Amino acid sequence: MTLIIAWLGLAVLISWAAQSRGRDRVNWFAFAVVASPLVAGIALALLPDLRRVDMQHRQHEELLAALRSRDGAAPIELSSRRPVTSTATGYFMPVAMRWALFIGAVLGLGYIASAVTGGG
Repeated sequence: MTLIIAWLGLAVLISWAAQSRGRDRVNWFAFAVVASPLVAGIALALLPDLRRVDMQHRQHEELLAALRSRDGAAPIELSSRRPVTSTATGYFMPVAMRWALFIGAVLGLGYIASAVTGGG
C-alpha cells in the first residue's frame, strides 16, 4: 500500500513539473503512473522546456515585425520554420514516450508477476 501511495505521489510531482515546462499535466501523470515516475522524470528532463521555446519564437516574430515596419521592406528570412528544438520535439517526443511506456510496462509486469508468484 505504501508503494502505491509513493508511486502516485511521485506521479503527481512529475505532472506538476511537466505543467511548469509547458506540457500537459494529465498526460504526464498518466504516463508516470503507467510507465514509472523515474522513466517519466528522465523523459521530461531530456525534453526542452516548451515555454522557453515558445517565448523565443514570439521574440523572433516580434523582431521580424519591428524590422519590417522600420524599413518598410521585409528582411531576408533564412527559414520560416519554428526553431529546430520545437519541430524536433514535435516528432521525436511521441516516439520516445512510446518506448518509455513500453519499457515501463514490461518492467512493471515483470515486477507484478514476480510478486504474485513469490519469486525473487
